[in-house]
Amino acid sequence: MTLNSVEHASGEAEEFFRRLAGAARRDPAPRPLRDLAEAAHRLVLQHVQPGPVPAGPRTRLPNGRYAATGPAQSDLLQHLGHLVAEALGEAEATAAAGAMVGLTGAVPPLLPAVTALVRGLHADPALRPLLRLVPALVTEAAAERTDPVVALAAAARRLLADPVACVAAWTTAATADARFHAAIPQEPS
Repeated sequence: MTLNSVEHASGEAEEFFRRLAGAARRDPAPRPLRDLAEAAHRLVLQHVQPGPVPAGPRTRLPNGRYAATGPAQSDLLQHLGHLVAEALGEAEATAAAGAMVGLTGAVPPLLPAVTALVRGLHADPALRPLLRLVPALVTEAAAERTDPVVALAAAARRLLADPVACVAAWTTAATADARFHAAIPQEPS
């Protein structure tokens, strides 16, 4: 992906969320968004596994390891959302989504549900900007240890149905991603 294509993709996302904010002023709960939220909810719930969630090992970054010179973990998570949204192919998008799940220390059953959600949103170019919201959904779901897949489905339904919340989450994501880029030295061209 070239710098021009990244700038173009970022501009498209900004335009998408600008239009979404305008639509929210006219109708705070538009039917197409509610339908999308319901579809995302059903897609994620297909990955609920019966029985207790296995404890399994959780991935953690050592405390303070990157604090002085690198980006904060939350900024890295939002940058992964940026990568998911601008991925050229489904494989690239799902790989970055998998990294998100690992970064949050989420339990293994969450991975197939997040992958399904990313594939569903990535399949429609008009919905791809909504992939920037996946880090917020993953963070909320990872915090729920009893059933993170159900938590992901509920978070997707709640966030994707509310255009005001979508715009607020996108603004937070864009700010955190900008901090990430500021903390990482740029490679010479």
